[in-house]
Amino acid sequence: MAAPVASEAMMPRVRRYAALARYLTRMEFERRFAGSIGGGLWLFASPLLMILVIWSALYFGLGMRGPQGGDYGAGLAVALAGWLVFAEAINAALPSIVASPHLVKKVVFPVALLPLAPVMAAFLVHGLVMAVICLVLLVQGHGIGVSILWLPFWMLCLLLVASAAALAVAGANVVLRDMSALVPNAIALLFWITPIIWPLGNVPQRWQWLARLNPLGIILDGYRNAVLGSTAPLGSMAAWAFLLALIVFGLAVLFAFERLRQWFANVL
Repeated sequence: MAAPVASEAMMPRVRRYAALARYLTRMEFERRFAGSIGGGLWLFASPLLMILVIWSALYFGLGMRGPQGGDYGAGLAVALAGWLVFAEAINAALPSIVASPHLVKKVVFPVALLPLAPVMAAFLVHGLVMAVICLVLLVQGHGIGVSILWLPFWMLCLLLVASAAALAVAGANVVLRDMSALVPNAIALLFWITPIIWPLGNVPQRWQWLARLNPLGIILDGYRNAVLGSTAPLGSMAAWAFLLALIVFGLAVLFAFERLRQWFANVL
């Protein structure tokens, strides 16, 4: 009987944290677009315009093509959408704890929600952006089959990795203010070593194991396969991606954020 009683006792706390997470996410939207004439339109315009600019530069300007042939442009747009939400979530979460010292010093406040709120806000928009991209591909004649059902799975994996990175960089930013300079450069470097503009299959066979240690590469490749109806990496590859995302998230929470949190109140 002890377990059910403990579970019932935790439910009010879970509901409070869920309500607080929704409130912080809403406040993130309001803060981001305060005083903006376009308001919520920028939610869609910003990532879609960025995808269009990068896609045009690589596809037309540099003439880059891939083994997918005519689907390279579509695959590039899908992978860029996943990358952009990851980068946006990390950049938005980076100053979240430092910007709220009055909340950090409250003993009962769940500090982890501060960096997670920008992540949730970014992924809510990401879901709508992916819907727009899929609609555009359908209009252009790209067939979208049953493999699209795998897209929520890959989005969940990306959410776990982005949440892990957000917790780690936001926590480290409290005690090491150089993070504001390190993180943007690290994100720029990660863009080029992740198979976004080049497919994962281009990696030589003997280095495939190293490439598959990058969870972003596997997840964004899964994005392409899910939307374009290619041979989806089901089974072992999907399981490996999910396991890797869970490991990254666990390490970020237990060995990065939790160890750094004890210094927050003193430093701020």
